Amino acid sequence: MRKLCAAVLVLFLVFSMRVSVYAQSQTPAVPPIDTAPQPYEPDEFPFGLRALRRAEIITLGLFPFAYLFSSFAYDTGRYAMHDFDAGYAPGPFASAGRVSRSSTDARNVILISISLSALLAAVDFFLELGEPRKGR
Repeated sequence: MRKLCAAVLVLFLVFSMRVSVYAQSQTPAVPPIDTAPQPYEPDEFPFGLRALRRAEIITLGLFPFAYLFSSFAYDTGRYAMHDFDAGYAPGPFASAGRVSRSSTDARNVILISISLSALLAAVDFFLELGEPRKGR
């Protein structure tokens, strides 16, 4: 058993030395390929697709802020509808015995946030499409 382990160890060392010799050779077999990304050409994508991509980015970027503001506004409205009861105080003004939102309230806040961010992105999209472009 010792002879077998020694033989495997010797073979392992021999093959690892052969691989390391080839790995340290100075001349590459294939010249390096330039893999740096190239910037897009101005006419590579149609203008409408660029405006649509911009609207998508705005929608996704606005959602966290829309959620924050709509959540605060929804909680403030709920606070006012319950005659300014301390248990319904919005966000940072909430007490320890706060009444939590129902699943319907949480769904409404998310839908309002999505609608608000999509509406603002749609406004930007149509403003972008109506803006005169260079090279028309």
